[in-house]
Amino acid sequence: SLGLGMALAAKLDRKDWRVYVVAGDGELQEGQVWEAVMAAAKFKLDNLTLIVDSNDGQLDGLVHEIMPLEPLADKFAKFNWDVLPIDGHDLDAIDQALAAVKQVKERPQAIVARTVKGKGVSFMENDPAWHGKAPNPEETQKALQELSQQRSKQESEQAKQMEESRHQRLGEENIKAACAAPQTRRERLERPGPRRAGSGHEVPALGPDARGSGKGEGRRYGALHGPGAHAPLRLKRL
Repeated sequence: SLGLGMALAAKLDRKDWRVYVVAGDGELQEGQVWEAVMAAAKFKLDNLTLIVDSNDGQLDGLVHEIMPLEPLADKFAKFNWDVLPIDGHDLDAIDQALAAVKQVKERPQAIVARTVKGKGVSFMENDPAWHGKAPNPEETQKALQELSQQRSKQESEQAKQMEESRHQRLGEENIKAACAAPQTRRERLERPGPRRAGSGHEVPALGPDARGSGKGEGRRYGALHGPGAHAPLRLKRL
């Protein structure tokens, strides 16, 4: 409701700033949230974006056991919100969603980010007991070690993917270069040329002023390129 008031004030004051609200899925069990959802749609607050951390965990248990919210994305859509479900652990997906909501007009936006509570720490993942409890020094050290190992693995996989992508790109560039390369000498020689009438042999084409005398394969031809040029040319059948 606080985010709703700020977004509405911006509209009334003709300001162009945006309001971003981050809420856990457990918070959406409160009635005032849905009152604000209805009001935001009524006033067409396209400067309001709600990011839902949907991890199915809350203080005293699992959301779907205490008060189910699904289908959450459909509910926002029915309230006339623009909805973008994403993987909340995918940074690229988050960037794309935050860019996309700025293009929406006359509707508030809900980014439903599916996440895993305590992701990356084996003894914390999907355990509601860690919702409001701090780890002791030993648990902290173990958690940091696990996260560091996962980060190193991800960086190694990313480097491998980049190298594979580079090799693929180089291969495509080499294929394009080969296709665009000049013809080889053999290809030029094998290119079909004009044929002498009544003969199966190819001969070079001669200009309209070509003259000649004699017979047979030793026939001589006169000038090929206009008067005054008398250099003889002997042509043989191939």
